[in-house]
Amino acid sequence: MKAAAVPVCSWSMTFSQSLTWLLAFTILPCPAWAKDDGPKPIPWSFSPLRRLDPPAVKDTSWPKTRIDHYILAKMEAAGLKPAPQADARTLSRRLAFDLTGLPPQGASQISDPKSQIASLLASPHYGERWARHW
Repeated sequence: MKAAAVPVCSWSMTFSQSLTWLLAFTILPCPAWAKDDGPKPIPWSFSPLRRLDPPAVKDTSWPKTRIDHYILAKMEAAGLKPAPQADARTLSRRLAFDLTGLPPQGASQISDPKSQIASLLASPHYGERWARHW
């Protein structure tokens, strides 16, 4: 006696037949598809942290933090040198342009960078600049 063939996808299937088909072929694991490749490697995100020694660099006076060693090593490998430290006027202009998009107001320089940052953040121009992104 032949078993009745159940169509793979048909409107004539009952709900229970559809559910059986769904469970049998999509959700439940099929032994024909299952492969045992042995133990799976642990993803890097679950491996324990370990401290690496920073790469050796020729100019040991430039790096201030551990990440600077990596940056300088890549620069030295490319034959580049770090730019010299900018003077106070240049840093003041960069700060004003970054925060407000405008040059610094007035010819007087603020000697304390923290007070300059606080005044630029309190400026309405700071809010106008960053509101443009919305």
